[in-house]
Amino acid sequence: MIKRFQLGGKKYKVNLVSHDTSNLGRSLSPLGIVEIQTLWDGKPVPEDAMEITLYHEVVHCILDELGRGDLQDEGLVQQLALLFHQFIKTQR
Repeated sequence: MIKRFQLGGKKYKVNLVSHDTSNLGRSLSPLGIVEIQTLWDGKPVPEDAMEITLYHEVVHCILDELGRGDLQDEGLVQQLALLFHQFIKTQR
């Protein structure tokens, strides 16, 4: 799991949390923080699901860095996250 990354010169930190909320992740772009849940309904979240959630939140961060944080198309964000995940996992 990625622990830190940088976008547009801004540093971000990835925190694994176990609040067991209704969201698997959230991005706090102004603070440079992405939170990824390790629990869902009291059960551990599978590694692939945490990675996809990370990419989902990174897409939100990218949109924020581009000044497009107003774009709230969760379907598009999720599809981009899934494709980024596939791209990374299938590199050779």
